Amino acid sequence: MEPIAADEMVIEYVGQNIRQVVADMREKRYVQEGIGSSYLFRVDHDTIIDATKCGNLARFINHCCTPGLDQVAS
Repeated sequence: MEPIAADEMVIEYVGQNIRQVVADMREKRYVQEGIGSSYLFRVDHDTIIDATKCGNLARFINHCCTPGLDQVAS
């Protein structure tokens, strides 16, 4: 563990900046192609970053449908 300053970048989410219409088409295509996971990260109302095919390791960070629940002991 080490302290991280508020303005320090830990990792940059890398991918293609696309619009919602394009994201919707890609999501359908990924399902048709049998791609099990897509990595579409919404930045704001108009911008989504698609890291599915051209992203970096940041696409795997906190990739959970129920964040926090994966830490709960059974």
